[in-house]
Amino acid sequence: MVVEKSLLRRSKRRTLALTCALVLVAAYGGNRASCQGDPSARPAAASQSFESLDPSAKAEVALDRVRRGDVGTGIVDATSYIEWAAHVDPGRVVPVLEAYFARTGEADFRSEIASVLVSLGDTDPRFWNLILEQAEAAIASDPPSPFAIDSGSGSDQPCSSSEFRTWAEGHDLALEEACNQAAYVLPAKLLPLAQTGDPRTIPILRKALDARRWLIQTVAAHGLILSSDPDAVRLILAAIQHAAPFQAHSLADLLIESDDPRAEAVVRQYLPDVNLAEARHFRDESQQWRRPLLTRR
Repeated sequence: MVVEKSLLRRSKRRTLALTCALVLVAAYGGNRASCQGDPSARPAAASQSFESLDPSAKAEVALDRVRRGDVGTGIVDATSYIEWAAHVDPGRVVPVLEAYFARTGEADFRSEIASVLVSLGDTDPRFWNLILEQAEAAIASDPPSPFAIDSGSGSDQPCSSSEFRTWAEGHDLALEEACNQAAYVLPAKLLPLAQTGDPRTIPILRKALDARRWLIQTVAAHGLILSSDPDAVRLILAAIQHAAPFQAHSLADLLIESDDPRAEAVVRQYLPDVNLAEARHFRDESQQWRRPLLTRR
Protein backbone atom coordinates (compact mmCIF):
# COMPACT_ATOMS: atom_id res chain seq x y z
CA MET A 1 0.00 0.00 0.00
CA VAL A 2 2.83 2.40 0.79
CA VAL A 3 4.43 1.65 -2.57
CA GLU A 4 1.13 2.11 -4.42
CA LYS A 5 0.58 5.51 -2.80
CA SER A 6 4.14 6.52 -3.60
CA LEU A 7 3.68 5.55 -7.24
CA LEU A 8 0.36 7.32 -7.44
CA ARG A 9 1.76 10.57 -6.06
CA ARG A 10 4.74 10.41 -8.40
CA SER A 11 2.67 9.57 -11.48
CA LYS A 12 0.17 12.30 -10.67
CA ARG A 13 2.88 14.92 -10.37
CA ARG A 14 4.37 13.90 -13.69
CA THR A 15 1.09 13.74 -15.62
CA LEU A 16 -1.09 16.49 -14.11
CA ALA A 17 0.36 19.48 -15.92
CA LEU A 18 0.49 17.75 -19.29
CA THR A 19 -2.89 16.08 -19.24
CA CYS A 20 -4.88 18.93 -17.71
CA ALA A 21 -3.34 21.39 -20.15
CA LEU A 22 -4.04 19.19 -23.15
CA VAL A 23 -7.70 18.65 -22.39
CA LEU A 24 -8.22 22.08 -20.85
CA VAL A 25 -10.22 20.53 -18.05
CA ALA A 26 -9.18 17.92 -15.55
CA ALA A 27 -9.38 14.88 -17.74
CA TYR A 28 -7.31 12.32 -15.89
CA GLY A 29 -4.32 11.76 -13.61
CA GLY A 30 -5.75 13.55 -10.55
CA ASN A 31 -8.98 14.84 -9.13
CA ARG A 32 -10.60 18.14 -10.01
CA ALA A 33 -9.48 19.73 -6.79
CA SER A 34 -5.87 18.91 -7.67
CA CYS A 35 -6.11 20.50 -11.08
CA GLN A 36 -7.96 23.49 -9.75
CA GLY A 37 -5.37 24.13 -7.09
CA ASP A 38 -2.28 23.66 -9.25
CA PRO A 39 -1.62 26.75 -11.40
CA SER A 40 0.69 24.78 -13.68
CA ALA A 41 -2.17 22.43 -14.50
CA ARG A 42 -4.57 25.13 -15.63
CA PRO A 43 -5.13 25.80 -19.34
CA ALA A 44 -2.04 27.57 -20.57
CA ALA A 45 -2.75 30.89 -22.21
CA ALA A 46 0.40 32.77 -23.06
CA SER A 47 -0.30 36.08 -21.38
CA GLN A 48 -1.98 37.61 -18.37
CA SER A 49 -3.84 40.04 -20.64
CA PHE A 50 -5.39 37.11 -22.51
CA GLU A 51 -6.47 35.50 -19.24
CA SER A 52 -8.30 38.67 -18.21
CA LEU A 53 -10.58 38.65 -21.27
CA ASP A 54 -14.13 37.37 -21.18
CA PRO A 55 -14.77 34.07 -23.05
CA SER A 56 -16.10 35.62 -26.28
CA ALA A 57 -13.14 38.00 -26.48
CA LYS A 58 -10.74 35.14 -25.77
CA ALA A 59 -12.23 33.20 -28.66
CA GLU A 60 -11.74 36.11 -31.07
CA VAL A 61 -8.17 36.79 -29.95
CA ALA A 62 -7.35 33.08 -30.14
CA LEU A 63 -8.77 32.81 -33.65
CA ASP A 64 -6.67 35.75 -34.80
CA ARG A 65 -3.53 34.24 -33.27
CA VAL A 66 -4.19 30.87 -34.91
CA ARG A 67 -4.77 32.65 -38.23
CA ARG A 68 -1.37 34.34 -37.87
CA GLY A 69 0.34 31.22 -36.53
CA ASP A 70 1.16 33.07 -33.33
CA VAL A 71 0.27 30.30 -30.88
CA GLY A 72 2.93 30.67 -28.23
CA THR A 73 5.56 28.09 -27.42
CA GLY A 74 4.88 24.38 -27.68
CA ILE A 75 1.78 22.20 -27.67
CA VAL A 76 0.37 23.53 -24.38
CA ASP A 77 0.09 27.13 -25.57
CA ALA A 78 -1.04 26.06 -29.04
CA THR A 79 -3.73 23.80 -27.60
CA SER A 80 -5.10 26.64 -25.50
CA TYR A 81 -5.45 28.97 -28.48
CA ILE A 82 -6.86 26.29 -30.78
CA GLU A 83 -9.45 25.22 -28.21
CA TRP A 84 -10.53 28.80 -27.51
CA ALA A 85 -10.75 29.57 -31.24
CA ALA A 86 -13.20 26.68 -31.58
CA HIS A 87 -15.78 28.81 -29.76
CA VAL A 88 -16.06 31.18 -32.71
CA ASP A 89 -18.77 30.42 -35.28
CA PRO A 90 -17.73 27.24 -37.17
CA GLY A 91 -18.13 29.00 -40.50
CA ARG A 92 -15.28 31.29 -39.51
CA VAL A 93 -13.04 29.01 -37.50
CA VAL A 94 -13.06 25.87 -39.67
CA PRO A 95 -11.27 27.50 -42.65
CA VAL A 96 -8.67 29.00 -40.31
CA LEU A 97 -7.97 25.66 -38.64
CA GLU A 98 -7.85 23.85 -41.97
CA ALA A 99 -5.32 26.38 -43.25
CA TYR A 100 -3.21 26.05 -40.12
CA PHE A 101 -3.33 22.25 -40.42
CA ALA A 102 -2.10 22.49 -44.00
CA ARG A 103 0.90 24.66 -43.20
CA THR A 104 2.15 23.20 -39.90
CA GLY A 105 4.48 20.25 -39.80
CA GLU A 106 4.18 19.74 -36.04
CA ALA A 107 2.57 16.33 -35.50
CA ASP A 108 1.11 17.27 -32.12
CA PHE A 109 -0.40 20.46 -33.53
CA ARG A 110 -1.91 18.58 -36.46
CA SER A 111 -3.51 16.02 -34.16
CA GLU A 112 -4.99 18.75 -31.96
CA ILE A 113 -6.34 20.66 -34.97
CA ALA A 114 -7.79 17.49 -36.50
CA SER A 115 -9.47 16.64 -33.20
CA VAL A 116 -11.11 20.06 -32.93
CA LEU A 117 -12.22 19.99 -36.57
CA VAL A 118 -13.90 16.61 -36.05
CA SER A 119 -15.68 18.03 -33.01
CA LEU A 120 -16.86 20.95 -35.13
CA GLY A 121 -18.34 18.59 -37.73
CA ASP A 122 -15.71 18.97 -40.46
CA THR A 123 -16.37 16.12 -42.91
CA ASP A 124 -12.93 16.06 -44.54
CA PRO A 125 -11.84 12.43 -43.96
CA ARG A 126 -8.20 13.46 -43.42
CA PHE A 127 -8.93 14.72 -39.94
CA TRP A 128 -10.93 11.74 -38.70
CA ASN A 129 -8.49 9.27 -40.29
CA LEU A 130 -5.47 10.93 -38.68
CA ILE A 131 -6.75 10.73 -35.13
CA LEU A 132 -8.32 7.30 -35.71
CA GLU A 133 -5.12 5.74 -37.03
CA GLN A 134 -2.94 7.04 -34.22
CA ALA A 135 -5.52 5.96 -31.61
CA GLU A 136 -5.71 2.45 -33.04
CA ALA A 137 -1.92 2.22 -33.09
CA ALA A 138 -1.78 3.26 -29.42
CA ILE A 139 -4.38 0.66 -28.42
CA ALA A 140 -2.69 -2.11 -30.43
CA SER A 141 0.67 -1.42 -28.79
CA ASP A 142 -0.34 -2.53 -25.32
CA PRO A 143 2.77 -2.67 -23.10
CA PRO A 144 2.65 -3.68 -19.45
CA SER A 145 1.82 -0.88 -17.06
CA PRO A 146 4.90 1.29 -16.45
CA PHE A 147 3.73 1.73 -12.85
CA ALA A 148 3.48 -1.98 -12.02
CA ILE A 149 6.11 -3.41 -9.68
CA ASP A 150 7.41 -6.88 -8.92
CA SER A 151 6.42 -8.19 -5.53
CA GLY A 152 9.46 -8.30 -3.31
CA SER A 153 11.70 -6.57 -5.83
CA GLY A 154 12.45 -3.73 -3.43
CA SER A 155 12.13 -1.12 -6.21
CA ASP A 156 9.27 1.33 -6.53
CA GLN A 157 10.64 3.01 -9.65
CA PRO A 158 8.39 3.24 -12.72
CA CYS A 159 9.15 0.74 -15.49
CA SER A 160 11.22 -1.45 -13.17
CA SER A 161 9.12 -4.62 -13.31
CA SER A 162 10.55 -7.67 -15.03
CA GLU A 163 7.49 -7.81 -17.31
CA PHE A 164 8.06 -4.26 -18.48
CA ARG A 165 11.78 -4.81 -19.03
CA THR A 166 11.00 -7.90 -21.11
CA TRP A 167 8.53 -5.90 -23.22
CA ALA A 168 11.11 -3.15 -23.79
CA GLU A 169 13.74 -5.66 -24.86
CA GLY A 170 11.27 -7.40 -27.17
CA HIS A 171 10.58 -4.09 -28.91
CA ASP A 172 14.27 -3.17 -29.08
CA LEU A 173 13.73 -0.09 -26.93
CA ALA A 174 16.03 1.34 -24.30
CA LEU A 175 14.27 1.24 -20.95
CA GLU A 176 13.98 5.03 -20.69
CA GLU A 177 12.43 5.30 -24.16
CA ALA A 178 10.08 2.37 -23.48
CA CYS A 179 8.98 4.03 -20.26
CA ASN A 180 8.33 7.30 -22.07
CA GLN A 181 6.34 5.52 -24.77
CA ALA A 182 4.15 3.63 -22.31
CA ALA A 183 3.56 6.45 -19.84
CA TYR A 184 3.20 9.45 -22.14
CA VAL A 185 3.45 8.95 -25.90
CA LEU A 186 0.88 6.18 -26.38
CA PRO A 187 -1.82 7.64 -24.09
CA ALA A 188 -1.33 11.03 -25.77
CA LYS A 189 -2.04 9.41 -29.15
CA LEU A 190 -5.46 8.31 -27.95
CA LEU A 191 -6.37 11.68 -26.46
CA PRO A 192 -7.24 13.58 -29.70
CA LEU A 193 -9.81 10.94 -30.60
CA ALA A 194 -11.22 10.76 -27.08
CA GLN A 195 -11.60 14.53 -26.92
CA THR A 196 -13.85 14.82 -29.97
CA GLY A 197 -17.08 13.69 -28.33
CA ASP A 198 -17.92 12.09 -31.70
CA PRO A 199 -20.18 9.02 -31.34
CA ARG A 200 -17.97 7.16 -33.85
CA THR A 201 -15.37 6.95 -31.11
CA ILE A 202 -17.52 4.77 -28.84
CA PRO A 203 -16.53 1.27 -30.11
CA ILE A 204 -12.87 2.29 -30.24
CA LEU A 205 -12.88 3.72 -26.72
CA ARG A 206 -14.73 0.71 -25.35
CA LYS A 207 -11.91 -1.45 -26.71
CA ALA A 208 -9.33 0.87 -25.15
CA LEU A 209 -11.08 0.62 -21.80
CA ASP A 210 -10.02 -3.06 -21.76
CA ALA A 211 -6.34 -2.14 -22.14
CA ARG A 212 -4.02 -3.15 -19.34
CA ARG A 213 -2.44 0.28 -19.16
CA TRP A 214 -3.90 2.67 -16.60
CA LEU A 215 -3.49 5.86 -18.62
CA ILE A 216 -4.97 4.37 -21.80
CA GLN A 217 -7.92 3.13 -19.74
CA THR A 218 -8.40 6.51 -18.14
CA VAL A 219 -8.28 8.45 -21.41
CA ALA A 220 -10.77 5.96 -22.87
CA ALA A 221 -13.13 6.38 -19.93
CA HIS A 222 -12.93 10.15 -20.25
CA GLY A 223 -13.77 9.90 -23.94
CA LEU A 224 -16.75 7.61 -23.36
CA ILE A 225 -18.22 10.16 -20.98
CA LEU A 226 -17.66 12.99 -23.46
CA SER A 227 -19.24 10.95 -26.27
CA SER A 228 -22.42 10.51 -24.22
CA ASP A 229 -22.12 6.74 -24.51
CA PRO A 230 -25.24 5.52 -22.68
CA ASP A 231 -23.24 2.62 -21.25
CA ALA A 232 -20.24 4.71 -20.17
CA VAL A 233 -20.98 4.62 -16.44
CA ARG A 234 -21.71 0.89 -16.45
CA LEU A 235 -18.50 0.11 -18.34
CA ILE A 236 -16.36 2.34 -16.13
CA LEU A 237 -17.84 0.79 -12.99
CA ALA A 238 -16.96 -2.66 -14.36
CA ALA A 239 -13.39 -1.51 -15.08
CA ILE A 240 -13.08 -0.13 -11.55
CA GLN A 241 -14.02 -3.50 -10.08
CA HIS A 242 -11.06 -5.15 -11.83
CA ALA A 243 -8.55 -2.33 -11.35
CA ALA A 244 -5.69 -1.93 -8.91
CA PRO A 245 -6.50 0.54 -6.09
CA PHE A 246 -4.75 3.56 -7.59
CA GLN A 247 -6.24 2.80 -11.02
CA ALA A 248 -9.71 2.53 -9.50
CA HIS A 249 -9.14 5.89 -7.80
CA SER A 250 -8.30 7.53 -11.14
CA LEU A 251 -11.30 6.03 -12.93
CA ALA A 252 -13.65 6.96 -10.10
CA ASP A 253 -12.42 10.54 -10.33
CA LEU A 254 -13.72 10.71 -13.91
CA LEU A 255 -17.21 9.81 -12.73
CA ILE A 256 -17.50 13.28 -11.23
CA GLU A 257 -18.42 14.18 -14.82
CA SER A 258 -21.59 12.10 -14.49
CA ASP A 259 -24.76 12.82 -12.54
CA ASP A 260 -25.72 9.14 -12.56
CA PRO A 261 -26.52 8.01 -8.96
CA ARG A 262 -24.35 4.92 -9.45
CA ALA A 263 -21.42 7.16 -10.28
CA GLU A 264 -21.93 9.30 -7.20
CA ALA A 265 -21.83 6.25 -4.91
CA VAL A 266 -18.52 5.09 -6.40
CA VAL A 267 -16.99 8.56 -6.21
CA ARG A 268 -17.85 8.72 -2.52
CA GLN A 269 -16.38 5.25 -2.00
CA TYR A 270 -13.04 5.85 -3.69
CA LEU A 271 -12.67 9.59 -3.08
CA PRO A 272 -14.09 10.08 0.41
CA ASP A 273 -12.07 13.26 0.99
CA VAL A 274 -13.36 15.02 -2.13
CA ASN A 275 -16.12 17.57 -1.64
CA LEU A 276 -18.42 16.38 -4.40
CA ALA A 277 -20.42 19.61 -4.51
CA GLU A 278 -17.26 21.69 -4.97
CA ALA A 279 -15.88 19.25 -7.56
CA ARG A 280 -19.07 19.46 -9.59
CA HIS A 281 -19.07 23.23 -9.28
CA PHE A 282 -15.57 23.24 -10.77
CA ARG A 283 -16.83 20.87 -13.47
CA ASP A 284 -19.65 23.23 -14.35
CA GLU A 285 -17.34 26.26 -14.37
CA SER A 286 -14.98 24.44 -16.71
CA GLN A 287 -17.72 24.18 -19.33
CA GLN A 288 -16.47 27.47 -20.78
CA TRP A 289 -13.23 25.72 -21.74
CA ARG A 290 -14.91 22.91 -23.58
CA ARG A 291 -15.57 22.68 -27.25
CA PRO A 292 -19.04 23.88 -28.23
CA LEU A 293 -20.16 20.39 -29.23
CA LEU A 294 -19.37 19.08 -25.75
CA THR A 295 -20.85 22.10 -23.96
CA ARG A 296 -24.22 21.56 -25.62
CA ARG A 297 -24.49 18.03 -24.28
